[in-house]
Amino acid sequence: STSSAPEVASFYAYWSHFSTFKEFEWADLYNPGSAPNRQVRRKMEEENRKARRAARKEYNDTVRELVAFIRKRDKRVARAQAEET
Repeated sequence: STSSAPEVASFYAYWSHFSTFKEFEWADLYNPGSAPNRQVRRKMEEENRKARRAARKEYNDTVRELVAFIRKRDKRVARAQAEET
């Protein structure tokens, strides 16, 4: 590739700290609209928030692991590190 070392470093810096904007509605465990009262609805919403947070964390970790895997094998990174030493 013809990318310069700063461009490659910038690319990996961005993706190594990736955080998604997705909402993860599909990770919801319950439908709060079907709750019989407010207390149950709030408990359902709390459980849904926990499930969304866990799904979001898993997704972000997966992307970051992929970036680390690719970076380790990227010849441009190895070349830049060799030039520094």
